[in-house]
Amino acid sequence: MKRKDITKTLELVKPATSDQLPVPIFNDFIFGGGVVYAWNDQLAIMGPCPIQEYFAVKGATLFGFLTNSRAKEVSFTISGDDIIIKTGKSKMTMPYSIRDTFLFEEPDDNWDVELQITPELMEGIKICLVTSSEDFSLPALMGVSVIITKNVHLYSCDSDAVSRYLIGKAKKKMNEGYYTLPNEFCHSFMRVFNKSAAASGVISINKEWAKAEFNNKYKVYGRVIENDDPINYEKLIARTLKSEPDYIKIPKGLNYALLRARVVADVESKRTIFNIKDNKLRLNTETEIGNVKDIVKLREDHPDIEVAVNSSLVQRSTLLCEQMAILDNCTCYKSGATLFQILSNYE
Repeated sequence: MKRKDITKTLELVKPATSDQLPVPIFNDFIFGGGVVYAWNDQLAIMGPCPIQEYFAVKGATLFGFLTNSRAKEVSFTISGDDIIIKTGKSKMTMPYSIRDTFLFEEPDDNWDVELQITPELMEGIKICLVTSSEDFSLPALMGVSVIITKNVHLYSCDSDAVSRYLIGKAKKKMNEGYYTLPNEFCHSFMRVFNKSAAASGVISINKEWAKAEFNNKYKVYGRVIENDDPINYEKLIARTLKSEPDYIKIPKGLNYALLRARVVADVESKRTIFNIKDNKLRLNTETEIGNVKDIVKLREDHPDIEVAVNSSLVQRSTLLCEQMAILDNCTCYKSGATLFQILSNYE
């Protein structure tokens, strides 16, 4: 078989290996039945492979051997208790594990929801990952929630910000539901979809698993996040806003003003003061290493107000959205009916 082809597949599968876990099979590439995959107890990534025999070998060792070869072809031969891998004039012998040691079995095809992988879905997950928590003390927030009512929405929260992204109307066969896809699964399926040049795919979800299956035979499985008391995002947003704010177009020049504020703010994790008066937004960032002040003219009327914000988080949202509103307890951002974000102000 072609060494480059199998190396490319292993590169996509490799993120599902883990040498931090004590179970040896979680370190391995697992071959057999025309598939190679890796599994770390939370995530499985599977790719097509011509090898039919079933065996598992240490992933880092095999990948290192193949990536450091320049041979065009590679062969795998079982010999006693070992696998012999040949590339050109090079040969490596490795111990292998048998099929009885494999821990992962593909879940039955009993899914509650199926979503076509569209550019809108990919964009929505990408944006929601920006405000999905990376804090292991908040495991329930470490993912993107798919909430199905009359519409399909994506939500995420990192305790500082909330994102909501509208995918579209729910199809007739979709039941109402709430499912949270873990960050690792979302990052992995997007990476595999893009790097394997898949043309289409489907995400299937139930209360235990999520599966992304692509037309080129790659699959990604992840355990969904269990949460007995999930966030009611719409109630959280309504409680924060109290009423619909008046939005203005994000002014030209704000992005560079925020970049300048961050030169000093990011170093010491300092706040930036937003002061709006006479339709001019004044930014003031005071730190031990220096003070930065700016004025940005607003093209639309906005009530006078003064708040303290995180310039990094504000810039993140202004680059994604078209309109903004500054309130006494938060700032809000949106692009039409599709994308909405809300950020907490400093006390």
